[in-house]
Amino acid sequence: MLFSALPDDIFRPLANKYRHAYERLLSRLHDGLFGLDTTRQPTRDDVMVDLEEGLLTFTRALPDDEREEFHLTAPLAYMELIETGWLLEQREGWTTHVEMNAAATQVLSTLCGLAERKAETFGGTFISVYSTLESVTRDAGTNAQGVAEAAQRAKQFARYARGVVGNLKDIEQSLLSQATVNSLVKTFFDDFVQRIVIGDYRKLTSVRNHPYRYRYKILEMADTIGSDPVLFQTVADSLVAQGVAETPADAQAQLDGQLRDIRLAIEAIDTFRDRIDRTKSTIERRFSNTLRYMDLVESGRAERFAKGLADIARALPDLDYGAEIPVETLLFETPSHIDGERLAKPEKPYSPVENKRYMRPKPDPLWQAFEHAKQAFDRRLRITPERFGDYVRDKVDAAATEGRAEITAADLPPSDIEEFLIFSALRSMPVARIPLPNGYVIEHRDGLVDNDWLICRDFALQRISPADPGSPPSVQPVRDGSGPSTRRTKPGSRLPRSTPSA
Repeated sequence: MLFSALPDDIFRPLANKYRHAYERLLSRLHDGLFGLDTTRQPTRDDVMVDLEEGLLTFTRALPDDEREEFHLTAPLAYMELIETGWLLEQREGWTTHVEMNAAATQVLSTLCGLAERKAETFGGTFISVYSTLESVTRDAGTNAQGVAEAAQRAKQFARYARGVVGNLKDIEQSLLSQATVNSLVKTFFDDFVQRIVIGDYRKLTSVRNHPYRYRYKILEMADTIGSDPVLFQTVADSLVAQGVAETPADAQAQLDGQLRDIRLAIEAIDTFRDRIDRTKSTIERRFSNTLRYMDLVESGRAERFAKGLADIARALPDLDYGAEIPVETLLFETPSHIDGERLAKPEKPYSPVENKRYMRPKPDPLWQAFEHAKQAFDRRLRITPERFGDYVRDKVDAAATEGRAEITAADLPPSDIEEFLIFSALRSMPVARIPLPNGYVIEHRDGLVDNDWLICRDFALQRISPADPGSPPSVQPVRDGSGPSTRRTKPGSRLPRSTPSA
């Protein structure tokens, strides 16, 4: 990941005893000879002169004892930077030019950015992400790479917010380890106030139109790009045309990952902001409490106690047994700094618990009517063996009175939800495991039946022998065109609850 693109020894100058000097030299080269102010390719002599001036400036700031032990020279520093891969030599005729490795340039730019302590802002991040995604939705063909830029910006700030949370925890531990008031105040203002460099953090809750409010619109635009097939395909095709992706499938995979990163980053920023608020309140409370109590700890109570013990020791040889010891220093009348009046939040007096009688509220008639309606609807959807048997017998007997020996699915169009559920159970036999009344069979046939409710396979109901309406079903005859078959069921079994399906 790192050393596949960088030389193996690239960090060697920054790890030896002259690392501070190499840090200054690299920073000087980054902002000077290899900066943005000039496009001229420096020669070896130019680099040597610049290194000599940098070392001279560095040694002047060293103490006298360290200056005598500093033996780094410009030729040694130049050869070290060449060997470790920071600098590259290129010969053109009799002239030797020097360039900086591309990967090393990126690393050096990142290190110099850390030293600058550039302030990050919630508002700047959300404005950048919002405007970039808005340009993609407005002109997907031209601004197709805006999704990747927005995802990169959001991820960078999410990682920065995580680092701020870590810094807060370190500062909290530093405050707890301070022993004096001066060190406590210095640590609080130097570390807590200066190191937490989210510039607009206080404006999040004090300014109404802070750009942080765009976070919901950012999530909405990310969902729009991912859910709109035309817009999504346009962005993917533009990425392929611009050479960012090789195939449309690769472009779509990249877009899916980038949109997912945007959503996760925005959610992570909200989480880290809550953690920053909690840790910030804890640090401020501990700083206030410690500062309040530390003046009592350092008020000389230990010295007074030691002086009182010394007075007692000097008075003991001259006093009789049981005599009072004269001690002028007040030892035990000093009020404690941990009593209720000196706490940050004094304890509130507890009131006695009183028994109270609560009247049970009267039932709401609307709620009762709603519950009754639900129960009635559940009863409509519950197919009992009695209802199922009555339906089959009624339909077959009605066909018999008309001179027909059977009734088919086309003759049974459901008229309501109850008949539709029974019709669905019939067409699913024998999978539905529903017992028919004794003396009745069902035969599934080829062909389809189309009614207002659904399209299904045709079937027919027949009566093969007289049946006793009161006798429970014991054997379930089912025919499927190839021949009759029987299936044994349990007497009195209930039918499963069904739901309408298309």
